[in-house]
Amino acid sequence: MTPATAHMPIAPICRVVLFAFLVAVLSPPAVAQERLIPNLSPKAEERVLFVAGNTLFSLHHETAHALIDQLDLPVLGREEDAADAYATLAMLPEPPTPLADALLLAAADGWLFYAETAPIDQLAYIDAHPLDEQRFYRTACLIVGSDIEGFFDYGLDVGLTVERIEECPALWQDTRRGWERLLAPHRRAGNPPAASLFPATWSDPPAQLSHEIGFLRSSGLVANATRKTSDAYTMPQPVMVQFRDCGEPAAFYDPDTPSITLCYELLAEFGNLFDQAVGVE
Repeated sequence: MTPATAHMPIAPICRVVLFAFLVAVLSPPAVAQERLIPNLSPKAEERVLFVAGNTLFSLHHETAHALIDQLDLPVLGREEDAADAYATLAMLPEPPTPLADALLLAAADGWLFYAETAPIDQLAYIDAHPLDEQRFYRTACLIVGSDIEGFFDYGLDVGLTVERIEECPALWQDTRRGWERLLAPHRRAGNPPAASLFPATWSDPPAQLSHEIGFLRSSGLVANATRKTSDAYTMPQPVMVQFRDCGEPAAFYDPDTPSITLCYELLAEFGNLFDQAVGVE
């Protein structure tokens, strides 16, 4: 599975967090700032940000699997935990921006949405992935740890205890330091490659995803993410990034190709998850 959620834009005073729509889980502050996607209604904008945030998290998560495979990186513990951590780090740029915060909070909330809609059975306990609730709270703690002052209230609102919140900066520092040390020997010293080592291709999307795909492409979010990774590390070979129909909701890295695939069915599932959680406009 992959995560999801959307948030309204906010002006970054330190890092003021905006929770926009998840009334049942978050208590939204009374701050309405400039719109991030002004040509859409507020709820349509939230839906687009929800899908975009979860799509980017999925892209970074699968990129982590690609880096682990292509660069032969050691992993202590579950690789899925390491990939989630990499995705969270990648989606918290410095300096922070309202859009970046909104997209990452959306991705974190997605795990909570999944947890509320997907029943837990025995297979969930033996799966390579942690439980959706665990993925949410670990991601939330990393977010809080990246800026405890700016995200302290967010941590309380999503159910982290004060004691856990105080531990989050150490989790953030350890996680960031671990990934930085693993990737340091592979950092590019010279000029970036002329062509991206993570080239993205898009097949024709379904009509229901026109706003979401349009935003992901026109905003440059996917292109910037793949180019940043390509410019940062020396890769033994390119890794193709494909957005296409798959017949099922999925995102995966294929080491044989090598390629990362994000299925349109998964993006549609993110949209449906949003609709179930907050209602259809």
